[in-house]
Amino acid sequence: MSSDLIVFDSPESRERCLEDHVRFLTSVEKLSNVGIIVRSVLISSADDLDPSSEAYEMMVSDGPSILPLTVYDGVVIETYEYPSDKVLVDYLEVPDGILKAERTRQPAANDMPCVCWARNTY
Repeated sequence: MSSDLIVFDSPESRERCLEDHVRFLTSVEKLSNVGIIVRSVLISSADDLDPSSEAYEMMVSDGPSILPLTVYDGVVIETYEYPSDKVLVDYLEVPDGILKAERTRQPAANDMPCVCWARNTY
């Protein structure tokens, strides 16, 4: 199952969060080495986003100071900072030992095995 994680940022947010940005780039490289792609998109205003997206609405209301802004499958999951290794591990199917975090987020319902038979016990 492939999911889309995109981080929208700007030169200003990269400078403001320099240390965090460097850590994020290191994590993205490690993920790329195992075939997990995290897209990073440089933007300058809400006009660079899809006007029907939640990210666009947030940029319009809060302005570019909200960047970096992380979107997972179309839903904003993080603002004002780059996603931590913990967030990356929880949202992406990152194998153990790739990043310095362990998965704690439960898998989505459609990733769970079917236990339909358990409901029909008499």
